[in-house]
Amino acid sequence: MSFKPAGWPDNYVGNMEIPLVKLLEDLNKGKSEVLAGLDKLTSADLSAELNTPRGVRKREDMLMMNLTEIIHHEGQIAYIRGAIGRRRQTDPTFLI
Repeated sequence: MSFKPAGWPDNYVGNMEIPLVKLLEDLNKGKSEVLAGLDKLTSADLSAELNTPRGVRKREDMLMMNLTEIIHHEGQIAYIRGAIGRRRQTDPTFLI
């Protein structure tokens, strides 16, 4: 499944010409929109059953699984950034 927000060019994903500032703005905007959407969910919304590749699951279970996945990958990124930073203390040109 693929989702393209309104206003995004067709070649947004993988486009190396989009400035970092624009990417960061889009990430922050996306985060705000996701959190606003989560705030609007009711108990009934969370209890709704969804058909997934793993069978029928409650929306709240799928949200928790996806949010846990995001947190997991943020931890991996933090680890990599820390490892690169430590390595650059002895080799300032590492991965540059």
